Amino acid sequence: MIYGELELGIVMAFFAVMVVAVYTDMTSNTVPNWLTYGGIAVGLILNTANPKLGLTQGLSFSAGGFAVGFCTFLVLYALGMISGGDVKLMGAIGALTGWKFTIQVIFYTAIVGGLVAMAVLAYHGLRRIVQEDGGDPGKIEPVVPIVQVTGPEGIPITAAAPVSTPQTKTSTTTDEQQDPAENTAAAEEEPNPNGGEQEADVEEAPSTIPYGVCIAVGGFVAFYLQPPLFT
Repeated sequence: MIYGELELGIVMAFFAVMVVAVYTDMTSNTVPNWLTYGGIAVGLILNTANPKLGLTQGLSFSAGGFAVGFCTFLVLYALGMISGGDVKLMGAIGALTGWKFTIQVIFYTAIVGGLVAMAVLAYHGLRRIVQEDGGDPGKIEPVVPIVQVTGPEGIPITAAAPVSTPQTKTSTTTDEQQDPAENTAAAEEEPNPNGGEQEADVEEAPSTIPYGVCIAVGGFVAFYLQPPLFT
């Protein structure tokens, strides 16, 4: 693909916005306004000044791309799925590259975002299982070996061999013999292994999915497969 000077400037601005969006989203979980508003302004100015498009067509090209990107992601923002910075980032992509290329970016962003979401859910699900298990080997059911011996008159007898099961606690007093009040007092005095007073288990909220990074990756994939056409 051969671009003119203004079109090359638009492409460079597109890549600059994507790279900065990845950096800010990964480091601060935000997409700054100066980046998105700057991308929108650059897209409107350069496309309007593009001699291949002219003033009217260049303005409609950029404004149409902004409308497609911004309005599509505005629906997701209303559903609480993404942040406002992600909406403005997609609007900046539309203002720079037009509505046709923006649709491709939205498509590939949806694929990348779905894969990242599944990976995050799988990670937190596995982490929750490990936390609930606590890494205590006493919670693992022991494998009981089966021993076959020969009884009287040659009759085979199958039996389970005794296996010592790891015990986490031992007590010299049975529950029936111990006073319930003493059980309650012992539970209150038992130290918390995590330090401090005992607290109720609180489920950790999943980490925020970096949709700004997903948008940037979707934009890179779309550009690699089909670069934008400024017509």
